[in-house]
Formats: sequence, C-alpha cells, structure tokens
Amino acid sequence: MRSNTYLINILHQFFAIGFWFGFALCLFTIALEVFTENGKVGALHTGHYSRGFPVPVRIDISIPDSIVTYEANGSVVGSSRYYKEDLGINNEAFLARKNRIPVHTKKEIIKNDMHIESRKDEKDRLNINSSKVYTDGYVNVTSASVFLNTVFFVKKYLLFFLWLACFYLLKKIFFQLKKTFSFTNDLVKRVKWLGLLFVAKELIQLVIVIFIAQYYDAILVDSYSGDTLLSQAIDITMSPRLDFNITIFVIGLSFLVLSSLFQMGNHIEQENQFTI
Repeated sequence: MRSNTYLINILHQFFAIGFWFGFALCLFTIALEVFTENGKVGALHTGHYSRGFPVPVRIDISIPDSIVTYEANGSVVGSSRYYKEDLGINNEAFLARKNRIPVHTKKEIIKNDMHIESRKDEKDRLNINSSKVYTDGYVNVTSASVFLNTVFFVKKYLLFFLWLACFYLLKKIFFQLKKTFSFTNDLVKRVKWLGLLFVAKELIQLVIVIFIAQYYDAILVDSYSGDTLLSQAIDITMSPRLDFNITIFVIGLSFLVLSSLFQMGNHIEQENQFTI
C-alpha cells in the first residue's frame, strides 16, 4: 500500500507540473503569435503562424540506380532514369529501342550507390537494395486563404487545449487518489471525461485532416537549374495522409470502460455502507 501511495504521489506531481508547464507554454505561444511578426524573442522562438502550419504527409522518395545522359554534337539530346540494374543499361541496342536515340550517340552513365556507412568496419556497411524510400512526416505549409489559415490555426490550438485538459484531469484524478483510495463519483466522472477527451482529440484531428486533404493532391518537388527542369534529380512526392493515433484512441475507449467499472465499484461501496 505504501508503494502505491508513493507512485500516486509521483504521478500527481508529474501531471501537475506538466499541466502548469503546458499552461504557461500556451500563454507564451499565444503572446508571441499576437505580439510578434515571426515568433522570435531573442534566442527563443515558437511555431509562429508566419512559418506555416504542419500538415501530415506521406513522403515517397525515388532514387534511380543509374542516370543515363545522351549527347550529340556537344549537346544533350536525351536522358533516362533506371531503378533496376537488370534493365541492361550497358546494352546500346536496348537503350536505342527504349529511348529512340541513335545507337552511336555518346552516352554517359552515372550510378547511384545507396548504402549506410559503418562506424566500426567497412565489412559492416549496409547496402540499400530498394530504390524507393517511404516515411510519414509533416511539412509546414502557408496559404493565402484566410479560411484555410483559420482551419490550421484552430487545429493547432484546439488539439493543444485538449491535451492540456487531459493533463488537468489526470492531475485531479491522482490528487483525489492521494486523499482517498476509493470509487467516488468525482473519480468516475473525471475518468469518463478523460476517455471522452482522448477519443474526441483523435476524431477531431481526423476530421480536420480529411477536410484539409480535400484541397490538396500530391505535393511535388521539382528541381531546377536556372529555368531548366532537372529530370535526373531525385523524385520526391508527398501526399496527404490521415493523422490518426490508434493507440490514443484505444486508450480513450479503455478509460470509458474503466469509468463504467469504477461506477460499479461506487455502487458496491454504497451498498456495503448501507448494509453496515
């Protein structure tokens, strides 16, 4: 029992500090949003709206195994990209059919070597056999649309306030458990509200991201040298993705079930008191 009390005290202190720190950070961030042009005060800076708002994206990077450039009479007449070594890049007849370029055109082949260097031994070097890299991330976007900027702003701070409310409820829950380790009505209500906030956070975030995704298709990255588009550059494509944390959603549902169990415990405690 003593160890449980010690753990409850630690958790109460953690969520109390987290809540007040988050509250102060929220006020500080809003003040910088309102009273500064770029969110900077000396060396301190925050995610100011002038820098854009984060949008969840899936990033696809395509890196060719080889880049083949064709030259005729001192000028480039064509180029090709390959993502597999077995396409026969050294076969001139194949290249001629593939690209409709004369066989005797001068060509230059540039190979890309994708690998991960080892800090210990060259033998431990890892060769990357895939030409595509996928990852989930965020990109900061800005818009000239007042409506979209408002949606981004609401999403940013609404989710922040929901997290702050979750920390507040957790602080109150563990403070109450410090006083009495029983199934009180206040404990039941706070656990239920905590579950609703977790579920609401993910659902609201999902709806807003789906809404934003209706305005965008693939986000393309084009490389230029002056006014010339470089077709040999690495292909980077970003597409909107759903920003839904299934773990937090399930935790929220678990708190709702837990609140029902606490409610049953509260009824049992009351019946026992009446029996005595």
